[in-house]
Amino acid sequence: MWRSLRFAVVATHAAYPSPVLTPLSAVLSVEERLYACQSLLIFVQVQGLQIATSEVLIDASSHPISFGVHSHSRLLIGSGLICFTILKSPEAGIMFVRVTMCVLVLCFGRGAQLYAQDRTLPGDLYGFLEDYVELSSRQIAAVRAGKAVTILPDTEVAYEVATFGIVRVNVPKQTFIDRVSLHDMTVQHSLSIEKGIISDPPQIDDFDSLSVDEGDIETLQGSQAGDSAIKLSEESISRVHRQLLRTPDDAGHSLANTYRSILMDYAGLYRNGGSPTMMVYVDKDESLNMEQEFKHLEREASFLADYYPKFHDYLRDATPDSALQIADEILWAKDDFGTKRTVISLTHVFTYRPATPILSDYLVVSKRLYGSHYVEASMGITALVDDPDGDSNHFYLVHMNRVRIDGLRRRLFRFFTKGRITDGWVKRLETELLHVKTDAEAAN
Repeated sequence: MWRSLRFAVVATHAAYPSPVLTPLSAVLSVEERLYACQSLLIFVQVQGLQIATSEVLIDASSHPISFGVHSHSRLLIGSGLICFTILKSPEAGIMFVRVTMCVLVLCFGRGAQLYAQDRTLPGDLYGFLEDYVELSSRQIAAVRAGKAVTILPDTEVAYEVATFGIVRVNVPKQTFIDRVSLHDMTVQHSLSIEKGIISDPPQIDDFDSLSVDEGDIETLQGSQAGDSAIKLSEESISRVHRQLLRTPDDAGHSLANTYRSILMDYAGLYRNGGSPTMMVYVDKDESLNMEQEFKHLEREASFLADYYPKFHDYLRDATPDSALQIADEILWAKDDFGTKRTVISLTHVFTYRPATPILSDYLVVSKRLYGSHYVEASMGITALVDDPDGDSNHFYLVHMNRVRIDGLRRRLFRFFTKGRITDGWVKRLETELLHVKTDAEAAN
């Protein structure tokens, strides 16, 4: 039972969003329909087909059962019902054969009746908040009253933290776009204590205002592959050691400049080569490939895949499309999270204006290329959403973020600290949203 339940969870959440399969009532019984859903998801996932579904509707006695990619509660209840039905039935083996054959026919049979339709996505803000994000009526009422609302969505990865937040901004949307900095647009860098935009191609002058803390300089001096308190690639650590040999009496100043040069060169390398050139961290015993980490985050970006599939494909380097209205910049920032060390980061920021918007006509997606401490990978999505009631004097600022934190990989550390860490992230998001809102309204 638990193995079947696990398969259902993995298959459903690994599946890419796509058309919804219509009822199978003409082919299967009610019990078999339930099991068919799990079988179909597992089969599609194993075969790696592109028709995988994130939601299947079953017409069971006129009461549809929904397996939503973002609804863990419905998924677990549905999976449990499937397993219970199989274990209870004495003809489970025969039913398995029948269902498997039906799945094969549904997937490949030329004469099969497979009715597919586009998945219905809530296009208005309040429907999106209720059905897609699953905010409560009380939370939606708070949003309409102008309060900042933040939540912690579930994640499948133990060392990953997801946040969602929304707040109403009382200025016209285009005014906000024209006046607010790109750092503030990302939301997550709105409170950065130092920040800058990197030229294309990058210049060392871009980092003139970036200060490197004494603690980081000391860390650089003692950094070794497999044992470093600052995240770097093996080549970058070797570069630090070569600089120490050249200027042993002026380590502080020279290492700060070397570190800035490492960031500049990395930004240039990424500009020319894209995701395959992303850094491989060797600060721990096991190296960490940033390209692979970000691919995992991209797969989990169900909002983009559902609402903006072409943009999602663009980010995944699957189908670059020059017709898309996309602009991008690489930013650097230094943030103080109230921890022992400040965090220096590089972030690739995309702005996208879809030709036929469903929910928002202005998106900002941030892809973290580098972080000196704590954060392994991060992906943020900001959407500017018009007021559903048609008031053009304000709009809603929506932000979603997923971040992978290195300390949470350790089970004991995670057991004692994950609650505090997640609370810190969601509270920071609320502070960031209110900061962006206040600054925008004060400047209007």
